[in-house]
Amino acid sequence: MEISEIMDIAKGKNGLKSDRQLAKAIGMADPTLLRIRRGWGYPSEDNMMKLGELAGIDRASALLLLNMWKAEGEAKNTYRDILSRLSTAAVLCFVMVIVATPANAKSAITNSYVNEKILYIMEY
Repeated sequence: MEISEIMDIAKGKNGLKSDRQLAKAIGMADPTLLRIRRGWGYPSEDNMMKLGELAGIDRASALLLLNMWKAEGEAKNTYRDILSRLSTAAVLCFVMVIVATPANAKSAITNSYVNEKILYIMEY
């Protein structure tokens, strides 16, 4: 997943119609966001966490993505591996909650997770 995709997701989830509105929601200057969208730089770690939150990505995953984009060589593959493990762990935790929950509560929990989109499985 690239930064422009995350920006578009953040805009869509929050009803923002422009990058200017997104920049304001994050708390960064319009020209800075434009440079980032064009691939001429990266957001700060704090701004990446804010962008991630707006896109429905947890802070840890957002920071891992940022570092993966900045990394070169084997480090980039290592960040990819960490993100993959994090996604796998999230799925396993979700399954464990469902399996360990009494049958009458499973439907309510599953519907809650699906309807509120609490669980986010990241693609990279």
